[in-house]
Amino acid sequence: MKSKQHRSNLLGSYRWHAATSLAGLLLAATPAGAVDFNWQLAAPAVGNWSNGAHWNPAGPPSGGGGNHALINNGGTAVISADIGDIQDIFVGVGVGTSGTLSQTGGNTFQGTGSWMFVGQDGGTGVYNLSGGTQDKGRLYIGRGNGGDGTLNLSGTGTVDNEMLIVGEGGGSTGHVSVMGNGSVSASSEIWFGNAGGVATADITSGAVESEEWIAIGRDSGTGTVNLSGTGRLAKIGADDKFITLGALGAGGGGTLNIADSAVLESDTGLVLSETAGRYGVVNQTGGTVTLHDFVNPLYGKSLHVDYAGGGLGEYHLAGGTLNAETIDATTGVFDMTGGVLSAITFEGDLIQNGGTTSPGSSPGIMTVMGNYALNSGSLLIELMGLTAGTGYDQLVVTGDVSLAGSLDLLLGFIPSINDMFTIIDNQGPNAVIGSFLEGVSLTVGGFDFSIDYQGGDGNDVVLTVVGIASEIAEPSAVLLLPIGIAALAARVRRRRAAPVRR
Repeated sequence: MKSKQHRSNLLGSYRWHAATSLAGLLLAATPAGAVDFNWQLAAPAVGNWSNGAHWNPAGPPSGGGGNHALINNGGTAVISADIGDIQDIFVGVGVGTSGTLSQTGGNTFQGTGSWMFVGQDGGTGVYNLSGGTQDKGRLYIGRGNGGDGTLNLSGTGTVDNEMLIVGEGGGSTGHVSVMGNGSVSASSEIWFGNAGGVATADITSGAVESEEWIAIGRDSGTGTVNLSGTGRLAKIGADDKFITLGALGAGGGGTLNIADSAVLESDTGLVLSETAGRYGVVNQTGGTVTLHDFVNPLYGKSLHVDYAGGGLGEYHLAGGTLNAETIDATTGVFDMTGGVLSAITFEGDLIQNGGTTSPGSSPGIMTVMGNYALNSGSLLIELMGLTAGTGYDQLVVTGDVSLAGSLDLLLGFIPSINDMFTIIDNQGPNAVIGSFLEGVSLTVGGFDFSIDYQGGDGNDVVLTVVGIASEIAEPSAVLLLPIGIAALAARVRRRRAAPVRR
């Protein structure tokens, strides 16, 4: 994100450069002749935005560029249909102010340069979006000194704009909740915690997407995103932007928690601890993470665990699936205690204390550029043919290999006696330490395999078909037979559930 700092730093391009109060904001922002429409129904009153009697001067707000709408008296305005053109919308902006805007339909579009502020400069604002579209240029949730903003996105509510900025500026806090079919689509950037601000986001369903940057903890800000349920967070488009945790500034950083059936996707990768002194932490207990290699040549990898090299980047894989092309874990912490890891290249030592390593992509080759230690969990190997990478999975290790976990084997074709498969190509100088829990032999799909830990050039792990353990009545029955107990149980359940044909 370093290349973005100079061309898109809002701290240097605020529309209100020195504004510290609502009066200062409007003085700096309002051209001569512009009108400020103030909401008149105080709490607990709730009224429709389109009712002109609810505004002073009489509204509803309109007039396009330069005119503003302000809800600062604790009341609640409801938008249920398209509203008139208005430059900016302020909800709870200024010390001691508060306000709520609830949108159930319509849209808030005015044009390029129109922004919306919810909770700013000592004010408290709430924006409930359950229907319709918020499509003003930028949406700020919690901004400025002491600003406190909340966005509750649910139903079919849609944010379709340039930028979403949550928690920006020292003393500010912002919170976003995405539920139902709510969605965010930003053509530029999404920031959670920027310039000393604090942000939290709970995405339990729906989708949050950006075509450029997604920053969690930016420029000394602190951000936490909780991705759970069926929620989706995605950076779409192959360009030189990406998802970053802990970028720019000093102190603070970003945390991303992924659970349940949630989805994290990035067409251009994920960077943790991008800037020295800034932490970036991912805790994955479920869901699916899919990361592609960077287009940006400065980064080049699908996942940088600790880009700055200060040891403040951490990826904890305890559940779910992590799919990546290239993972750089040469610094920082990559902690694997569960889940499934599928990659093409893993740079650094891979210490596996649970879960499953699944090389390549059905089948494929995964290279560990360091040591591989299978302390517990399993190595999953698919046998679909006789050629490594296209016919069967292979793990290539450039350092030391130590084995104490299980070998899970998927048999997808009918092999012949004496067929051999180099499942671990140990390119280091040392012998394999330990063995799989299966020892020196196993049986899968009616075929007996030997396991040689001194195969190949003397220190590879090689499977050899040495016999047929039982008569194979149906050749198709050997296809895709996992040896893991859970997988076998799943096959039994499917057979029991199958209807009887008459």
